[in-house]
Amino acid sequence: MNHVMSEMDACSVATIDGPAGTDLAWKFFSLGNLAGKTATEIIACVGMPTFKSSVGNGLVLLQWEAMGFAMALLFNAEGRAVRITHECTQVAV
Repeated sequence: MNHVMSEMDACSVATIDGPAGTDLAWKFFSLGNLAGKTATEIIACVGMPTFKSSVGNGLVLLQWEAMGFAMALLFNAEGRAVRITHECTQVAV
């Protein structure tokens, strides 16, 4: 297992009472295209994930949630973002 994945495995997850959804959404937006970015790069910008799940074949799903916003990213065995599996924004009308 490489250094990036062992760091990701060792990280704890954040509590749900983290940053407001708008702030979290803008942090993700500031990263631009997420494909190929490492978990370490993304966490450095947006903070610790709320949930972490191993999904088999070395893939890891990291999820961030804050009131009004959620993002789930799938990472490969090298710790690089493969795709967004879920993104949800709730706004008041």
